[in-house]
Amino acid sequence: VTGTWQKPWTISYNAHGKFFTKFTELMQDKEIPNDIVRMFEAGIDIALLTPLRYSYDDVHIDEDDIMTDDRVTEIITDETIREDRREAFTQQTRMGWTKIFLGYFTNTWRTSTENLEFPWVASCIRLFLDWGRACWTHRNNHLYGPSKKRHKQKRQRLQAEARVWLEAPTCESLVPLQRSARFRRDLTRATTETISTWLLKQQTLRKLIRKKRRANIISCFQSETSMELLDRTFQKKLIEARRGTRVQNDTDNTNEEPPD
Repeated sequence: VTGTWQKPWTISYNAHGKFFTKFTELMQDKEIPNDIVRMFEAGIDIALLTPLRYSYDDVHIDEDDIMTDDRVTEIITDETIREDRREAFTQQTRMGWTKIFLGYFTNTWRTSTENLEFPWVASCIRLFLDWGRACWTHRNNHLYGPSKKRHKQKRQRLQAEARVWLEAPTCESLVPLQRSARFRRDLTRATTETISTWLLKQQTLRKLIRKKRRANIISCFQSETSMELLDRTFQKKLIEARRGTRVQNDTDNTNEEPPD
């Protein structure tokens, strides 16, 4: 292992350093050649450093652009590295280095290192999966706080979204709903899972109505332009509820315990 790679990321999350140490120890334990380590160091660098390199099957960055990155061209043009290993690096780069944190490794890594004494790919996949999960947990804690607080916020946002459905004009929600005070009280006091299931049912029904697979008198008397405007208005309210900007102080509570 080269042991010379520096960890220059600036985000305030020390798990990256912890997991890179584990990665280095794994490479040493499996006696992985320096060229493989160097390629993974470059890939981690590409995945984690600013500017972030997202997966290339989305619109964030074209895969041809990343292939011109200096960190990539330096490796794929280095003839001291075996050609099949450079091909593995190229395939992984085109697939997206961020995807190693989801367990996606090109098969060429295995075939290009068959001559090594110790199998290493499976162990490496497990390490990066753990790394990815740690990042996701950190992200959730950073955005929503510890699990009990996160559960409370989720519940409040579901309650706010349910209120949007119950309070919106029928021309926006489109679905037939009970709007009595008793039903509203019962729904907001229901378990989080019950509220979530109820919302999913309304969303599914509304989609069927918009696709004209369910009869609805309102859609029969509105132009498509008017329906699209109503869609945007309603979706804006739902988005605000999901983001927590519509959460009210009078939200009904329950004795429901947060999940472990």
